[in-house]
Amino acid sequence: MGYKEHFILALAATAITTLILGIFVIFQDRKNKLFLAFSLYSLSISWWCFSQIGNVYGPSLEASWFWARFEHIGVVFIPTFFLHFTVLLLGLKNKGMLLKVCYLISAVTASTFPTSLISPSAEKKVNGLINFGEPGIIYPFILIFFALLTVYCLIKIFTAQRQATGSRKTQLGILFWSSVIGYIGGSFNFFLVYDISVYPLNPFGTYFVALYVLATFYAIFKYNLLGIEVIIKKTLVFAGLSAFVVGVFVAATFITQELLGSIIGIPKVWTYVVSALLIAALIDPIKNFLVNITNKYLFQKKYNPTQLIKTFTDDVISLMDLDRLVRTTVTTLADTLKLESSAILLLNKDEDKHVLRDSYGVKDVDEINLSVDSSLAKYLSRTGEVLLRKEDSPNEIKEDMDKVNAALALPLILHKQMIGVITLGKKRSDQDYTEEDIDILTALTKAETIALSNARLFTEAKQNVKLAAIGALAAGINHEVCNPLNRMMSAMQIFWKSVDLGLYKDKSEEELLQMSRDVMNDAMNDIRKIASITRKLSDFAKPSRDAIAEKINIVESLQETLGVLGHEIKLKRIEFIKDAKDPLFIMADRDQIQEIFFNIIRNAIQAVKENGKISFSAQKKENKIIIDITDTGLGISKDKIQKIYDPFYTTKAETKGTGLGLAIVRQLVNKNRGDISVRSQIGRGTTFTLEFPRSD
Repeated sequence: MGYKEHFILALAATAITTLILGIFVIFQDRKNKLFLAFSLYSLSISWWCFSQIGNVYGPSLEASWFWARFEHIGVVFIPTFFLHFTVLLLGLKNKGMLLKVCYLISAVTASTFPTSLISPSAEKKVNGLINFGEPGIIYPFILIFFALLTVYCLIKIFTAQRQATGSRKTQLGILFWSSVIGYIGGSFNFFLVYDISVYPLNPFGTYFVALYVLATFYAIFKYNLLGIEVIIKKTLVFAGLSAFVVGVFVAATFITQELLGSIIGIPKVWTYVVSALLIAALIDPIKNFLVNITNKYLFQKKYNPTQLIKTFTDDVISLMDLDRLVRTTVTTLADTLKLESSAILLLNKDEDKHVLRDSYGVKDVDEINLSVDSSLAKYLSRTGEVLLRKEDSPNEIKEDMDKVNAALALPLILHKQMIGVITLGKKRSDQDYTEEDIDILTALTKAETIALSNARLFTEAKQNVKLAAIGALAAGINHEVCNPLNRMMSAMQIFWKSVDLGLYKDKSEEELLQMSRDVMNDAMNDIRKIASITRKLSDFAKPSRDAIAEKINIVESLQETLGVLGHEIKLKRIEFIKDAKDPLFIMADRDQIQEIFFNIIRNAIQAVKENGKISFSAQKKENKIIIDITDTGLGISKDKIQKIYDPFYTTKAETKGTGLGLAIVRQLVNKNRGDISVRSQIGRGTTFTLEFPRSD
């Protein structure tokens, strides 16, 4: 293949690839100005290459002269479109006037193509191997304009690349170096006008422009250049999957017809019925297969960092329930970043290891833990930095990361101590974690660490509230349990002692039997009362769980709660007023409603002085049950009433309150689809209002 043939082939390769690139980009979003500028830039290069083929290959010098002028319509717009694309890509400010001037220059210059200003004639060049146009009067101006704009744009891209981080840095790096190589290869064609051929850039340099196109496609596919979500791979995979589905359906129909129709002799109409049933049975498995395949192998849409931060702020780090916090964290990270797996391991000081607390997409969860003496744990604890698994990482660390299915490990550091680890698996798109990913995850990990610490304290303190309920019950055990026991014992001792002393000699056997039955009945009543008290003790000792809705009578729930708090009410000589017409039904969790009543009424008991009053009123109002719990305590000031639901905030002395009772109350009310409000007046008392949907 000679000089001319290589020249034409290089031009054809570049013309076709830039044409495809331009069409591909513009069809992603025709209204996107960035896509439009890039597409016009690519198409102007394609215009130049296609036209230069006519210039080089022209059957006559007259034809070559026409194409020599016609190709410059594309040439003079290449730098202008490149400038416009660069301005939009980098977000350069105050470049509107520059763009207008450049477009004007390109338009005016292009309009001269029918004249001899660009090229007065065509001649045989490079030892008579190719036809090429002669330089016209304005040709040097075209070269200067082209060179200045191109160098300006490349400098801007290079500067932005040096300042960028993460995937943005990689995108701009590929764009810069591929553009430099492309312009070096293509620009030497300008010298042919002056019959100067620089081997090997002439004739092979134009191939470099095609390499620029391939590099740009690679940046789009691998690093999401221009923010384009790649559809080529999706199209191919979906086409393959569609063919698979069609193949399965056709095969099912064919097999059923052949087996049931030809062999067994069943009428053809029934074979269609069987085929339809078989296809219906395969729909769900195939659908699940499609979803799994597309999630695993298709390019994933790049997540929005702002949305991820907002989700963490609104839905994750504000959670105070430890189990919900870790569950929401692993699922949010996995869903947003499109991960194969994610997990949280928290430190268990008693066992000196980080134990898996929750995970997404992780297998063999029972075997996953991380000893504090492991290489990975020591590294994370010592450095406090994110660790990305790499092939050149130490083998011990790679083994530890493989053990917890981690491609990325983020330490949870609190007060210079590692309290846990977040591990993230590979992205389903097979893309690497970028510096931008790591920067965002590092910031979120710091917030997550604080949230986990608060949730742990909240969980521990919540159990303390439970213990307070047990303590309140224990304080009344002497009255509620010991007194019935003493009464039973005394009654039995008196009865048997009387029998032994012969005090009942005049009684018949039937009378003695009846007397013993009376003693036993009294004992059974007391035993039932004691059993009720111990059951309440057991209920309050149970750990919290998710709400289980059932139809409950709030008056009965109140009575159950008063069975726990009754002794405290009696000790302080508090008058408890109940105004609730039984029955009043709601759909809620029985234990959690009792816990709500317990916390509010116990707060009221602590707020009122001796001989004070607490009232409980409940009534139906439209489709709701409205409950008011009022005390005659000291009241709460306006500046404090807005904070009473905040975790760890309390108006009591530090030795008397954890600041969690009302935080737990609001959480439980919300779990049961209710609302809570409060009004208070200093020196007059406080009223808590609860609203729940009624269930008649």
